[in-house]
Amino acid sequence: MERIDNPTIIALDLTYKCTLKCLHCFNSSGEHDNGFKEMTDDEILNFCDEIILCKPSTLCLCGGETLIRKELVYKVIKKISDGTNNHTAINMVSNGELLTLEVAKKLKESGINMVQISLDGASPETHEWLRGKKGSFESAIQAIKNLKECDITVSVSCTPTKKNIHEYSKAVELCESLGVQSFRAQPLMLMGRASKNLKDYVPSYLDYLQIRKVFNNHIKNNKSKMITEWGDPIEHLTSGAMDWDRKNIAVNIDAYGNIEISPYIPIRIGNIKRYSLSTYWKKGLNDIWSVPFVKSICKEIKSAEEMELNNKYSTLPKNFIEKQLYIDLVDTENFNSLTLEEILSKWSDKSE
Repeated sequence: MERIDNPTIIALDLTYKCTLKCLHCFNSSGEHDNGFKEMTDDEILNFCDEIILCKPSTLCLCGGETLIRKELVYKVIKKISDGTNNHTAINMVSNGELLTLEVAKKLKESGINMVQISLDGASPETHEWLRGKKGSFESAIQAIKNLKECDITVSVSCTPTKKNIHEYSKAVELCESLGVQSFRAQPLMLMGRASKNLKDYVPSYLDYLQIRKVFNNHIKNNKSKMITEWGDPIEHLTSGAMDWDRKNIAVNIDAYGNIEISPYIPIRIGNIKRYSLSTYWKKGLNDIWSVPFVKSICKEIKSAEEMELNNKYSTLPKNFIEKQLYIDLVDTENFNSLTLEEILSKWSDKSE
C-alpha cells in the first residue's frame, strides 16, 4: 500500500471544559486537567497553519463543549476555510447549550459545514437523565432550530441506553421534523463516566436490534431523505488488530496538544508543540497501526462495552482521568518495534 502524504481526517479537541456533566462522557469532560494546560488560542491558531498545509478532507472540532471557546472556534473555522479554499469540510460537536441564533449566524459567516448536536431521546425525561441538567433537552432542540435557520447542516447523535430505547422511533421522527440531515447511533461505550454510571443501563443485543429495526423502517418509509446511521466507535481499533498493512489516515489531537493513537487509548505518541505534525507523519504516524504495541492493545479490544474490563488493556491508565502514558514517536529509538510490556515498564506520564 502506498504511503499517504498527509492525514485526510483531523480531529482537534479545543477544551475539556463543559456546561454539562453527562453520565456517559467517555473523556469525563469537566473533571480533569491532569496538571496540564490546554493549548492557548495562539497555539491552536498556529497549528491551523499546519492543517492548511495538509488540506485534510475533514476537520472536526471537538470537546468538552467547543463553544465555551466560541471566539476561537470562529477564528479556526475562518482560517481553515479561507486557507484551504473550502477544500476542507469543517464540522463541530456541541451539546447545544450555548448555540444561540447569534452564535449560529457567526458559525455560518465563518464557514462551518456541519454541526453535530447530541439529543438522547424524544423527551426531556430521557435526555436530561443522561445529561444531568434540567432544560438541556429544550436547549438542544433550539440549537437545531437555530442552525437550520442559518442553513447549516445538522447531524444528531443519540446515545442508546435502556432508558431511551423505547423512544428511538419518536426521536427519529422528531429529528426528521426538524430538518436534521443525519441521525446517528452507536453502541454505548463503558469508558470515563459511563464505566461508573451506566453499567446497569447498557442495552442488550435485542435492544440494539430494535434500533436497527427503527432505522430500517425509516429507510423504507423515508420521504425527507434524513440519513440514519449505525456506527461502530471502535472499528478503527478492531481493524488495527488485523494482520494487514493498513495505513493511517486520521490524526487526533487532544486539548493539550498531544497526539492520540485513538481517543480511546491512554497513550500519547507526540505533541504538536514539540514537533510539527508533518514531522510526526513522516517519522511513522502514517504507519502507527503496524507498531507491535499498538496491535497488541487493539487485539485486546473486542467490543465497545468491554473497553475497561479485565484484560491487558485494563492495565493501562484510565483514559483522561489518570495521567496517560507518553512516548514520543520522534524522540524514541526503535519506536516501531516496541511492545506493550516495554511501554508499561519504561514510560510514564510525560505528556504536555
